[in-house]
Amino acid sequence: MRREGQKVVDRIVDVVIYASCITIIVWGILKGIGVINTPALVEQLPLISGGITLLGLAYKIGRATERIEQRFVQHEMKFDHLDKDLEFLKQRV
Repeated sequence: MRREGQKVVDRIVDVVIYASCITIIVWGILKGIGVINTPALVEQLPLISGGITLLGLAYKIGRATERIEQRFVQHEMKFDHLDKDLEFLKQRV
C-alpha cells in the first residue's frame, strides 16, 4: 500500500505537469496571435515549462518503474516457493 505522503507528492507532480503543459499551449496561442511581443525572458517561458514538464514526467516514469520492480520481486518470490513445493512433491513421488 502506498504511503499517504507519497500520494500527495504524486498529486503535486501531476498538477505541475498539467500546469506546465497548459502554460506552453497558452503561450503558443498568444504568441501566434501576436499578443506576446516581449523580451527574451518571456521567449524562454516555453523552454522553462517544457523542462519542468520533462522533470515531472521523469519522476512519474521513475515511480512506475519502481512499482514494476516491486511487483517483479513479489512474483519472483512466489515462484521460489513454487519451486520448493515442486521439489517436495517430486521427493514424495
